[in-house]
Amino acid sequence: VAKLFSHLAIEQFSNLWVIHDDLDLPLGKIKVVQGRTSAGHHGVESIIRELGTADFVRFRLGVGHPLKGDEWYVSQGGPVDKNVKHK
Repeated sequence: VAKLFSHLAIEQFSNLWVIHDDLDLPLGKIKVVQGRTSAGHHGVESIIRELGTADFVRFRLGVGHPLKGDEWYVSQGGPVDKNVKHK
């Protein structure tokens, strides 16, 4: 991103729009932010590090948290045994 802006001689990173997935937002929710931290998103961290600033517009697209182990199995129609103890 930094190389592209340099090549195009663009000096205002506020003209940059970044669209990325966000596990912290529910599926389908969209949030627009500017000048904020990466909130742990490695791709956004990389852009901030390369540009030296977080002053750009981000479109956060909610994808929700993926299901874990037994939650995924049940969501796929697997049987539920309430007598099974989980440690």
